[in-house]
Amino acid sequence: MNNAPTVRQTAAFLVFLAGLFIIALLVVAQLPAPQTAGIQPTPLPFEAAPTELPPASAACRDRAQPYLAQIDPLLAEWDGARRSAGRASDADLPGQVTALEGLRSRAEGITPPACVAPAHALLIEAMDLVIQAYRGFVIERPEEPLRALLDAADQRYTVVIEQYTTLR
Repeated sequence: MNNAPTVRQTAAFLVFLAGLFIIALLVVAQLPAPQTAGIQPTPLPFEAAPTELPPASAACRDRAQPYLAQIDPLLAEWDGARRSAGRASDADLPGQVTALEGLRSRAEGITPPACVAPAHALLIEAMDLVIQAYRGFVIERPEEPLRALLDAADQRYTVVIEQYTTLR
């Protein structure tokens, strides 16, 4: 007796395998998209950055010194963390985003004098844009809009640094 499958049995088996494959594809298509390190981008609408902030008075400069003493070291950390994020591998980028988020949170916790509040708010906005862009890189969003976010962040950050320089 020959135990080899007949042509009909082979064809039935191939149809069965094709059916399983189609079912597997349908199941996979219904699964939610994977999340990378729990990072989800939230669209941030943004307007053009102001080109300058109101000039600071002498009284504001005096009131700003304790604030600057707190924010300056944090800005140095931010600059380093941002450079690190820009050079990070895909595997290391989520950790860099977390570091940027921590620095942003610390910056938000510093209370500026009222005369410096517009610059501080612009700083937080710039930080948010940077974080948003790197979150997008983590989950592999298209690069062009993310570069636009980084450019918008750079414009804001430049205005902030110019304002802080006039306060020193």
